[in-house]
Amino acid sequence: MQEVGEKLQLEELKEKEQYMRKLMQVEERSRQKRMEMEERHRKRQRRMITEERYQQGRIEKQDDDDVHRQEELDRFSGDDREGGTCNQLILQGLTILERLALDHNNCMDICSAPGLLPKIMAPIYSNTSIQDIGNSGAWADVVSGFFKVLHRLICAPGETSRSLRLEISSSDKPAVSNLQMILDQGNRTSQELKIEAMKILTELALDPSIELPEKTAETFIKKQIEAFLAAEGEQAPATVSKPIKAMAGRTLVLLSSNNVVDQEKALGGEAFVLKHKTIIDDNCQSTADSMRIVKLCGHIAASMIQSQQYAEHFRNKEFVQSLSKASKVMSSLESYMMFVGTDFGLKKTVRPLLSEVVSELEQKALQSA
Repeated sequence: MQEVGEKLQLEELKEKEQYMRKLMQVEERSRQKRMEMEERHRKRQRRMITEERYQQGRIEKQDDDDVHRQEELDRFSGDDREGGTCNQLILQGLTILERLALDHNNCMDICSAPGLLPKIMAPIYSNTSIQDIGNSGAWADVVSGFFKVLHRLICAPGETSRSLRLEISSSDKPAVSNLQMILDQGNRTSQELKIEAMKILTELALDPSIELPEKTAETFIKKQIEAFLAAEGEQAPATVSKPIKAMAGRTLVLLSSNNVVDQEKALGGEAFVLKHKTIIDDNCQSTADSMRIVKLCGHIAASMIQSQQYAEHFRNKEFVQSLSKASKVMSSLESYMMFVGTDFGLKKTVRPLLSEVVSELEQKALQSA
């Protein structure tokens, strides 16, 4: 048994070494690419200075120079016809880091590696972060990659991750305000970047050792409510996509079950319950999308109904009755999706069954009565 364990440890070490070797190769290629572009930039500047000394034929050469300068600028910014090779190398390196960060020990290695963590943290601390993201779609993709790695790091168990969360939430740094502003950008920011910002803010809000300003926490929750409740009806803005709505729903489940802020004040009390019931009634049809929305409403209710004040709201609005009706309508679809097995890519939609969600709500309603 000891020999088997040693072999497994050796294989794990070899795999980590391969990942780190590949990451170093990616960084080396990226460094060489930057050096080449910087050299071209210097040559271009020297050529411009030399050309300015010539008085004759200066105007005639101007058009050709402008074209050449634009070509150089395109290559320097990574927007050439090759598709931005430098940007792709950076994204590839971030993907490797994200996968490495799945392991707790790798997270500690990444955080302790000289110069690596400051690079990962740079976008979230930048005072020009929002402006840079708005001006460059390529940079927005890179920032999203950084946020994915950062989310892995702050989710890991242990003191290192806790210290990292405390550092990000520090009031003397613009990290939290940058994340909030990303959520406020509308369709000017990619949905992937918004989802990663939501994930990071959620982890900060769930950490009991972090005291986010009450206004900050309430504003964040209200943003999630707006995104999720915009799933239906005439109020739905075009900028709220299905992935954003789904992420907002999961965030509300986590935050409401952990009593991050005063639920009655932040969520809107009776009006919030009524809107959820309306969403269930409007989606009482046998489709996968409707079932996903209805189940999210049920999960949110299950996390909130333990509160005495909300239990009364749910009873008064006959919320459980509406959910039970939807469960009966969707039971055949649930059965079919379980039979098919793949659930058409919606594996998290079928279980728990709606009937199980209804039973959970009924039990919690009785306990809080």
